[in-house]
This record gives sequence, structure tokens and C-alpha cells, in this order.
Amino acid sequence: MLHPGSLYIVLHSQFPKASYHWGLYFHLAGDPRSPYGRKFHIVNSDNLRWAADFQDTCGIFKSKHLLGLIRIASIPPHSFDYMMNLIEGTPYNTPGITCRVWVLNAVRSLMVASLVKCADIRWLENEVFRFGFLEEPSCLLGVRQRPIIQSRVCIC
Repeated sequence: MLHPGSLYIVLHSQFPKASYHWGLYFHLAGDPRSPYGRKFHIVNSDNLRWAADFQDTCGIFKSKHLLGLIRIASIPPHSFDYMMNLIEGTPYNTPGITCRVWVLNAVRSLMVASLVKCADIRWLENEVFRFGFLEEPSCLLGVRQRPIIQSRVCIC
């Protein structure tokens, strides 16, 4: 179940590549069939430059490659704009950037601002990889479980 006012890491399969597409999602409202929130991710369609894709959405569950969401924080309503500015201000056209690195950099900024309470960013990264490893086989078989879990290394 999605919690209004919560921030999630969103993970997609990139099969047949041995990698995942990472993003962030802030849930604002809505029922399980029509959630409403804001997604934050970067895309690289031409393999040259990354482009930001930050927009409101009612379709977080519509991607057939969605593996699931990991809840990492509860954001107070008065901090939404601050959170959004930190995420959207995270540089994405720097050497060595990937969607994973960008998400981790954004989360690190949120940790410094005390909006995300996480013991260690590397532990979070490992938790997300484990989640993807466990969920990808079902996704590839066409089973769309799309679990929503609470991070074990971040406190909400």
C-alpha cells in the first residue's frame, strides 16, 4: 500500500541488460488503482545525454517492467517543495552518471537535509539490488506482483 507523503525508490527491469532503471516517486494521494504523485527519474534515449523526467503522474504502476517500490521516507507536507527542489536540483549531466547514481546522489542530498533517515547509502543501494534480484524473475514471466515494501535501512 502506498502511503501519502512518502518517498519511494522505483525499480524497473531493463532485461535483457543485467541492470535496473532507478527512479524516485513521491506519493501524494489516491487509491491503489489510481495513485497520484510525482515521479523523478532521468532517461538516456540517445546514449549521449541524460534528460530529466520530473512530472506528476497517475500511472506509476502502468509500466510492464516495473519491479516494485521501496519506501524510504515520510516527508512532512511543509517540506515537499524543499524535497522537490533538492531532487530536481541533483545534477544529471556529469561524467559517470547513471540513473542509479543520480537517485543515490538525490537520496544523499535528502539525507544531508534530514528528510531521509538512512544509516548508510551503500546499505540502501544493496537493499535495492537485492529487491530487484528477487523480483525480476516474476516480472520476466509476466507475473506483475509489483510489491511495495518498507526499506529496512531507512526509517520512515
